[in-house]
Order: sequence, then C-alpha cells, then structure tokens
Amino acid sequence: MDDFTHVESFLPVKEVKDNLRRYWENELIQFTLRPYLKKCLANLPKGQGLRILEIGVGPRDAYRLLTQIPAQASSLDLDVEYVVQPGQISLYLGIDPEYDWVERANEIHRYDKRVRFIRADFERGIGILKQAEAPFDLYFSKFGSLSQLHEDALKRFLIDTCEHARPHSLLFLDFKGEYAVRNHSLEYTKCWSARAIQSLLEEVKAESGVGLKTLKILDRTLLVGYPDEAEQPKALNMRKAVNRLLQKDVRTDLKSLLVPPHFGQALAKQSVREFFHYLGTCWNILVQYAEHRLQCETPPQHVASWEQMPPSLQFGLLTLDRIIRDTQWMAYGDRRANLIEPHLAYALRSLEYELQVGLGCGEDLCVVLEVQA
Repeated sequence: MDDFTHVESFLPVKEVKDNLRRYWENELIQFTLRPYLKKCLANLPKGQGLRILEIGVGPRDAYRLLTQIPAQASSLDLDVEYVVQPGQISLYLGIDPEYDWVERANEIHRYDKRVRFIRADFERGIGILKQAEAPFDLYFSKFGSLSQLHEDALKRFLIDTCEHARPHSLLFLDFKGEYAVRNHSLEYTKCWSARAIQSLLEEVKAESGVGLKTLKILDRTLLVGYPDEAEQPKALNMRKAVNRLLQKDVRTDLKSLLVPPHFGQALAKQSVREFFHYLGTCWNILVQYAEHRLQCETPPQHVASWEQMPPSLQFGLLTLDRIIRDTQWMAYGDRRANLIEPHLAYALRSLEYELQVGLGCGEDLCVVLEVQA
C-alpha cells in the first residue's frame, strides 16, 4: 500500500513545542525593535560598540533574540544579515535577582567576555550600576519582568534608568497588560494599562528632568496567552491550537481556533470589550474562510463585507487563497500541515499585530522609549 496520507492516525501523538514563543512573541519583539535599533546603531560614535542592559534575565536570556533580528524583513539572500552583529556589541550585561538564573546565563556565555550576568535586585533601582557602568544604548526587559515591581519601586527604577542613560538611548519596557483575558493565575505584583504607564512616565520625566519620547506602545499576545490546563482544563486553549498550526507534520482542527463570542465581554471597560469583539470577529472570519477554502474554491472577495474589512484581514484572506491554490501541484508531503497551516498562523499573527491599539489588552504591554537630549 503506497498511500501514507493517514499514517499519523495510528502513530503516537507528537509533543507540540511552544512554537509561539519563537515564531510569534519573539518575532514581534524583533519587528518592533528593528527600526529603532537601526537608528540607535547609526547614532553611535565611530568605533564605539553597542552597550545593552537586560533587565530580568529569567530562565532564558535575550542575547540570541537581540542578535538575530533580520535587517531586512523580505530578504531572500542565503546569508541573513542581522541588525546587531555580536561583534558590534561591546558589553551585554544582564541583571536578575535570582542567583540560579544568573549562574545559568553565565555558564551558557562563558566563552564570550563581552557577555556577563550579575545578581541585582532592581526593586531598588539600578543600584551600583549607576556608578560602576557607563550608560547603555539599550535597556531591555521582556515578558512582563517589570510587573514584578510595586509602583513606587518601578518609578524609582525608571528614574534611575533615565538618569543613567545617554541621549538617544532606547528603553524597551515590558509589563503585564491590565485588560488581558487570562485563564491562569498571575504571580505578578501589578498589571498595567497604557494610560497608567503614560501617567507614570510623566511623573518620571518631571522628577528626573530627563525627556522621554514614546516611540511605540504594543499589545502582544492578545488571544494566544498562557492557559494553565491544570487549573482550568476546559478553558479556551488558543495557544495549543495555534502551536499546532506551526508544528511540522501535524494537522489542526481549525474549529479549535475559533474565538467564542463572549471572549473579553466580562471586562468592565467598554472600549476594551468593543476591541475584543472586533478582533475576535476578524480572527474568526479568517479561520472560517481557511476551513471553507480547504474544501472548495471561493475567491476571498466573495466573503461577506469584503469592502469593509481592514487591510490586514483582506491580506490574510488573499494569502490563504493563494497558498492553497498554488500548492495543488504537490504530489508528496503534507501540504496542509507544512505549508497551509503555518501560513494561517502567520496571517493570524499579522492580524493581531495590525489590529492591536496598545491599550493593555495583551498578555504583555510593550513600550519603546527614546531618551531625549
């Protein structure tokens, strides 16, 4: 028998990796930082290397994330050019209050003298770094690490950072979003809305005397958060479903990707409820079209309300139509699992990125700032 189409049905279920961290969340950080890091590098004095401070190292430091940002999003060259090359970095310093994370990171990077990690409790600001280290060009936090601080401690930390930084230094601040719909407990001190962060930044500017320019406010991970199945096994597990889209040789039940109509509607703020309703509606149109298009040929322009759709949704529909049509020639391999479903994942990622408005609706709220002269 030569037909292996249904071979997966009798093989053990494969473990689905957290592809979302790599191909969704990390890449969105990279997309966001790319233009600002390019400008930052261009402003460095000739012969001076980039200095980076990572705030909150955790179980995996951000060195690889920051040194693998493609310089051109659409480049098809064999060798990828990155915005920041390791040789352009004069110092990469990471701080974390947990001794084990610091030791682990130092062990991983033990052969690179430009990369080191120290234990520091940033609840008290940046401490001895103000005297011991020259200003950094990038102050970088990730995945809500600053939400571990109480408001007063965060304010002290930001004032210290502004006073330590040089003109044109970048601050990438990552908080837990106040309006995120979560299916899990959250062990963080404070979640933030964009309005509350902007208010705090005004206080920081007034007390430090340092100007700050807001370059970008981004909600990240709005519908694909971190559900804890042990606590809520029946909760909406969008993360697992989207992970399957990005998993090699694994097909996904697209119905598991649909956002229920009540999603986000229990939140008190009307503008947030309206946003989640709009995002969920657009998301479901894309998923339902993908499911329908796999069965029969329907031009995306025939989908109801095509003319009123946002460009990101129209582009997603066109992309799915094109990839399904243009892979019909394939006689071998699983084109649905390995070509079509990953394209659906990327279309959903683009939709979420383009429609977010930086309210604090995501699992993470990212703020990019530039220190003014």
